[in-house]
Amino acid sequence: LLVLLVAIACIGPQNIRAMLYPHLAAQSIQAFHGGRTIHSILTPALPLIFLGIGGAAFSIFKRNWLSLYPVAWALISYIIFRVHAPVFYHHQLMVTLPLLVLAAGGLGEGIQDLLSVRRIPDFFQVKRLPGVVAILCFTLVFLHYFPALDKSLANHSCLHRTKLKATQAELNILAAMQEYKGRTNWIMTDMPIFAFRTQRPVPPAMATFSMKRLATGSLTTTAILDAMRQYRPELTLIGRFQNPSLKRYLESDYKLILSQDALQLYLRSDVASDTASDSSPKPAVALPVP
Repeated sequence: LLVLLVAIACIGPQNIRAMLYPHLAAQSIQAFHGGRTIHSILTPALPLIFLGIGGAAFSIFKRNWLSLYPVAWALISYIIFRVHAPVFYHHQLMVTLPLLVLAAGGLGEGIQDLLSVRRIPDFFQVKRLPGVVAILCFTLVFLHYFPALDKSLANHSCLHRTKLKATQAELNILAAMQEYKGRTNWIMTDMPIFAFRTQRPVPPAMATFSMKRLATGSLTTTAILDAMRQYRPELTLIGRFQNPSLKRYLESDYKLILSQDALQLYLRSDVASDTASDSSPKPAVALPVP
């Protein structure tokens, strides 16, 4: 309860609705229910799930009550994603990570239990059986499941679609933003990582610029234009979403300084004029003839 109160105080009570509303409203958006469910995402991880459940049972049997924390983590995550939309492939980690911790804990308990054996007949005691089962199950999963999982992940379409390295266009955009960093106080962008790399803030209401916010009405064109007028960002980078109203606003008060691939970088007109005047050659000053 104390942690929850501290979190609310840090976020600000007035921002709680803005943080929760997109996630709650997204459940009513039909486009977010496109066939991917937490069940379908967890199906490839069934061996790990069973191993985690076994590890949890063994840890509780050994009265290791701290194991209840990852148990609660996995259960709460599963319940939340049962009703959450949309569900993405990386949400699986919210369930599988605590289960992996439990599996490792069960393996550790089993090894520790067997290492305490002093005589061979003690291996056959009933109380040693959970430790033997834990080690055997982990060994089977390690030998047969992990290699198949590694191969499956390497060929997964989600990873193939993910760009692990920045493109040349992205590097050029970032270099241009760095060039104007000294004249920039605020950046408006639908790709906040560029503002982060430039070490300049975005308007607070625009910090999360996502499809979910746009689809649920949590982020509107009016709010975007209001932020543009209030903060008057020197740099604006558009790369993910097309907004005709924002584009018209940019064309009236900004200068397009770089366009590559789908990325368009705008500089506020007065900053562009100041930059141009600073870089123009200065007239020679006539020196008095002695």
